[in-house]
Amino acid sequence: MTRVAFLKASFNDVKHIIIDEAQNFQDGEGDWYNKALNITSSPNLPEPGFFWIFLDYLQTSHCFSTGLPEATWHDPVESLTKVVRNANSIYSYLREEMEMIVKHSTLSIPSRRLEGLLRRAMCAHAVQGCTEIVSKLDRNGIVKYVAEHCRTYLTKGYSKKDIAVLCYSDEEVKAYSGILASEMMKSNISLRKLEGGLEEHTILDSIRRFSGLERSIVFGIIPQSFPFRKHILRNILVCVASRANLNLHLLFDS
Repeated sequence: MTRVAFLKASFNDVKHIIIDEAQNFQDGEGDWYNKALNITSSPNLPEPGFFWIFLDYLQTSHCFSTGLPEATWHDPVESLTKVVRNANSIYSYLREEMEMIVKHSTLSIPSRRLEGLLRRAMCAHAVQGCTEIVSKLDRNGIVKYVAEHCRTYLTKGYSKKDIAVLCYSDEEVKAYSGILASEMMKSNISLRKLEGGLEEHTILDSIRRFSGLERSIVFGIIPQSFPFRKHILRNILVCVASRANLNLHLLFDS
């Protein structure tokens, strides 16, 4: 369930809790962390439950308080350093951006620990893939670029369900939805948001809603201006790039 629903509900029969994508949680509506901690360590339990949290500080997509304790609280901690889902070219791009985040971040992250993890990080395969960055496109130019490349991918044997188009915010999704859907329909490509089903459709959605998922081909549409741009732009780029298995297209609007 969502963090908001979790804060409103009661859990008399719950023993174990797993939190995913915790770097994007916010504590504005309540202390989700201590609620989960109290549930899993309740004196009514015959023995303590498990409280597991999965997060990536380098993919933090906001500047609000997360409700997480200081980074020293992890006990025990496991770290993932072998990249298996991103092609080599995408991994190389990710690594450059992550190193810049650790070196220059204005967010509250455990920089020393992350530096150590980056030194150990490696791509666990030799699949090359493709990373393409295009700047100064207007909205119509982005629409045409995405539609033309989707047509090309389909002729090469990819399917519609291999493709995701990700925007920064829900507002940007709404702005692109009509014009992009119209252009894509010329090639018989239907667009859906996540709640519309994933089976045979190309996905158009926000970066945060798509968090944790992946597709073979990802188009990331990055606006020139958005709240906290100078603080989290690189984090947003890491979020987008990490969703692409084989082919990544980053499109910066004008």
